[in-house]
Amino acid sequence: MKITNLKKFMIDEGINPINQIVMECSSMFYYPIETQTEMKFNAIKKAFEFHYKHNDFYKTYCKESGNITPDDIKNFSDLHRIPVIPNSFFQEGKSEAMLSLPIEFKQLEFHTEGVQGRHGVAFRDSVSNEYAIIGLYLLFEELMDLRQMGSPVALFLTPSIADAPNLGMLRALAVLNSIFTDQAYAMVNNQFDFVKASEFIKKWDGQVPIFIIGPPFIVNFFMEYLKANKINFKLDENARIMTAGGWKRHTGQIISKDDLSQKICSTFGVKPSQYRDLFGLIELNQFSMECSAHKKHIPPFCEFFIKDLNDPTKVCEDGKEGFVTILDPTVLTYPGFIRTPDVGIVHHNYACECGRTSSIINIIGREQKVEDINCSITLDKYLEGKSEKLRHSYN
Repeated sequence: MKITNLKKFMIDEGINPINQIVMECSSMFYYPIETQTEMKFNAIKKAFEFHYKHNDFYKTYCKESGNITPDDIKNFSDLHRIPVIPNSFFQEGKSEAMLSLPIEFKQLEFHTEGVQGRHGVAFRDSVSNEYAIIGLYLLFEELMDLRQMGSPVALFLTPSIADAPNLGMLRALAVLNSIFTDQAYAMVNNQFDFVKASEFIKKWDGQVPIFIIGPPFIVNFFMEYLKANKINFKLDENARIMTAGGWKRHTGQIISKDDLSQKICSTFGVKPSQYRDLFGLIELNQFSMECSAHKKHIPPFCEFFIKDLNDPTKVCEDGKEGFVTILDPTVLTYPGFIRTPDVGIVHHNYACECGRTSSIINIIGREQKVEDINCSITLDKYLEGKSEKLRHSYN
């Protein structure tokens, strides 16, 4: 079938349950569990029906994975039966083969690289990208407590999108730009301008809340510079230091989150609750974000399962370690049903001390035999001139 108007095509396909769950995602933290469950089930089943109908690759994959069809998904407890794609497929040259929409509807293209140089690519169509923009904006506003503060400013310890258009982490974080009074990017042409970054903080310190955003290793670099130059800050109580992109450098060096948190508090004069870590994948629209209680809230439009480390066909009970498996109905470019190599623990329907109720995720590490591939490593290589992928436009 020839698609001439993608949005109309999607509406005709009945994607309204997905529209609803995206538009209400920040409100859903306060909905009864029964309502959250019903909305999530309707959206995920609709996405499964869509991909099963329009994606021959995935339909065949479903037949080879127990011959699961949409008719088999009758209630919420059946969702774990939906066949999930290994994250490795995106690093094996299968990205185009997995598309549920014609390639001409590709609007964005994201790239990541691993420690050993393995390369991953993921696409987005305009409707999936629209879901990402709306969902991420609402979740940032909710979980970063932006409703309680005036217009903040942002220091991005990253290149701009113009310098690295294909880095998914930058695209996600750029959703916040409409909120910020001012923003600065501390990297230009592979160089980190430490002076520019510190001067930006000095300019706004004491006037408005400051958000400092970047991968853990670059936040750490910046703090080392400040320490060497005997610079310390006492930021506003509404300031936020946000990390995203992974905890390992391309050299294999791993940064401890606890050590980084202590260093952030002493360097910027903030409380531990002002430091927030985020977990996301370029393949999906979901971004799990920490609240003030340091619980990583899964977006209400997604469902996370933990699969047994020795038998990935089995679902673990809450609180048990295993492979993180994600069902994200807001990605329609290809099936947003992915088994990641990340090892974690999930607690469903968690009544958090922050006042929200949702599933929460604790990422512990990665499968040992799997190469680490994430935005942090990609950006690290970019800084050292070892990656050209981020400089390519998506056209």
